[in-house]
Amino acid sequence: MDATRDGELVLWKYEKLCVLGIMGYLAAPLYKISEMYGDDSVEFGPVQRRPGRDFLAGFGVRPMVDVMIVKKPENNASVAVCGLDEKGLARFVQRLVETSGLVPDEPDAEFVGMTSALACLYAADYERCKCMASSLGIGEEDGFGVIRYSAFLKEHKGIHEPQNLRMAATRFGVQPEKLGVYQLPY
Repeated sequence: MDATRDGELVLWKYEKLCVLGIMGYLAAPLYKISEMYGDDSVEFGPVQRRPGRDFLAGFGVRPMVDVMIVKKPENNASVAVCGLDEKGLARFVQRLVETSGLVPDEPDAEFVGMTSALACLYAADYERCKCMASSLGIGEEDGFGVIRYSAFLKEHKGIHEPQNLRMAATRFGVQPEKLGVYQLPY
C-alpha cells in the first residue's frame, strides 16, 4: 500500500478499501463537530481526552465512513476517514472541512505515517470482512460496516459483545443470528 497525495489529502488504497486523511488548523472544539452533524448522517462518540491530544470518533452509513479526528492543544488537527467508497469519502471530508472550518495544511511525515498505520489496521479488518461476507452471503460493504461499526460501538460508546454486534448487524441489514459464530478481535 502506498500513499497518494492530492493537494492536502493523503489517500491509501487496498483493493476496495480507501483511507483518506487531511490535516490542518481547527479552531472549533471537537464536541462542536458532532453538533454540526445534526442530520444524523454521522454518529459520534464522546470526545476522548488524552495527554496532549483529544479524539473524536464517528461512524456514518451513507456513505459508510469510519472517521477519527485528533486535535492537539495548539488547534492542530488531523482527520482520517475509512470506507469502501472513495468518492463518498472525499465528499464527506469536503463537507467536514467546510462545516468545521478546518484550514487544511500540507501533510507532514508524522501524519503520513499515522495514516499509513491506520490503513494497515483497516486493511486487516477488510480481509476479515471479505471472509465473513463470503461465508454469510452478504456484500463486502455490509460486512465491513458490521465489523467497523461494532468496533466503534465498543471502543467509543462502551457497548460490548454481543450487543454491539447485534446493533451493527441490524444497522447494516444483516440478521444478527447469522453472526453467532463470529467473535470480533476488539
